[in-house]
Amino acid sequence: MSERHLTSSTYPQLQWQQSQKPSSNGGHQGHFIVPSSQRPHSTSDDDMTEHEDFTNDASTKIVQRRHKRKQVQITHNYNTRQNANRQSNPRTTALDQLTQPNQQQTETMVASTFNNDQLTEEAERFARTRYPFPPFIVRFPSSNIKEQKVSEELCKHLKDNKHVQLELIEYRRSTLKCAANECDILFFVKDSLSFSFLYKETNWPTPLLGSTFIRLKPPSIPPQLSLTIKAVGLSINIEDLTIELKSMFSSLENVVKMKNRFQQEIALVKLEFNGPEERENLLSDGKLRACSISFPVEAYLAQARVLICKKCCSIGHFCRQCRQNGETCRKCGQTVTDLKQHLPVCSKQLYCMHCKQNHASDDMKCSEVKKFRVDLTRRLLNSNNNLAPVSSSPVYSHDQSNFPQLPPAQRTTVTNTSTTQSAEIINKLDKMNTIILKLNDKIEKLSSEFEEMRKSKEELKRNVLVLSIKNQTFKSRINESEELTKDILLPFCRDLIKFVREKNTILIRSSLLLYHIVNST
Repeated sequence: MSERHLTSSTYPQLQWQQSQKPSSNGGHQGHFIVPSSQRPHSTSDDDMTEHEDFTNDASTKIVQRRHKRKQVQITHNYNTRQNANRQSNPRTTALDQLTQPNQQQTETMVASTFNNDQLTEEAERFARTRYPFPPFIVRFPSSNIKEQKVSEELCKHLKDNKHVQLELIEYRRSTLKCAANECDILFFVKDSLSFSFLYKETNWPTPLLGSTFIRLKPPSIPPQLSLTIKAVGLSINIEDLTIELKSMFSSLENVVKMKNRFQQEIALVKLEFNGPEERENLLSDGKLRACSISFPVEAYLAQARVLICKKCCSIGHFCRQCRQNGETCRKCGQTVTDLKQHLPVCSKQLYCMHCKQNHASDDMKCSEVKKFRVDLTRRLLNSNNNLAPVSSSPVYSHDQSNFPQLPPAQRTTVTNTSTTQSAEIINKLDKMNTIILKLNDKIEKLSSEFEEMRKSKEELKRNVLVLSIKNQTFKSRINESEELTKDILLPFCRDLIKFVREKNTILIRSSLLLYHIVNST
């Protein structure tokens, strides 16, 4: 499977340990009761890197919690822990061997980097208790924006207009990637419902505090709103599957065909939703029917987030526990006394302290960071399943007392019910066969009737065609008769009437003349 993803049927649902603690947004949390979320990590390394850029920014302002945490003094015996971890983790021994050459770059830095990259309790706690969802980032054209007032107005807008109680666990202000007179506000939500509310652009107000703002690129869909479909054949067209799934689920955002580390497609498909309802229904059913196939469905689980020290860039401990005297530049890998004075003169030539490649030392795509993440994920799996670390060569001990002899049988004869059950099965199969034969007969009758209907329809079409031809012929003959009447009969009638009229006129005149002659005599 890909280095970026982990899916396991035995993976427990890791709950966020601080979900029951008071929120730090000054009372902006609501009263939603949602299922326990999956492991609280971002789904992409790019989101992690962007978040680290904000947290590493000197201008980033972190809002302090109103309830002070109880400070716990943590002490460690690094030598004991390193020796124990080297025995259980052979990867660190190989890494120590790789660090022997090129030790001219400050031996303190190298020792701090490779000796502390262990599966510590701090790394495990960091993987469990970070923010469960990637932040929503909005940019304001003014640097005088108060983040607390912005969060209050946003919560008020959603409550008054959308009837939604937004739950925030943190909000921050940063100017790292902003131009002059601009600032970014980061909102960290608590649950999947709040994430789905803010993910939809229609739920955001147009102005905040009377000022316009720009929503930067939306965060990636977290594991709490994702799931995986198993046993998806490689012959299935992913585009057709996407169209069918989006017609079935209105909240489905993306359908991703997953790949292994060799960039080869595998039989897993990731579904990303913008709301928790349809995802929870699918997980409760455990199956998804698409393309006339029933697929098993499981929750999508991202890999653990790796703890990297901001002071020495090594893996596995917090900055306050770092024993290095100076500070290490995460770009060029040099150790200096004052990092702020070093940044203007930094060579900007990327150098990773872990894998010696040309990328930053805190890059989550580093091969050593990925190896550490795999080990950390395995440890989280074992600790949540209450399992001891799996040994490569387990030792088994056989004790005969653990396998006592079975007591003698109480009955010498056992009723053989297999024959009766077989007869019942055969009878049921015969009934099914009879039903299938009847269905076949009905299908044949229907097919014959359909064929007759098709033939009658074709004959009707032919008759209609013949009638239409005859109709055209009749119309042509009528037109010819009309033309004959107009051209011959009508002129003849006119001439005849004229002739008769003239004859009548002559006869009348003759008769009148004769009458006068007779009267005169």
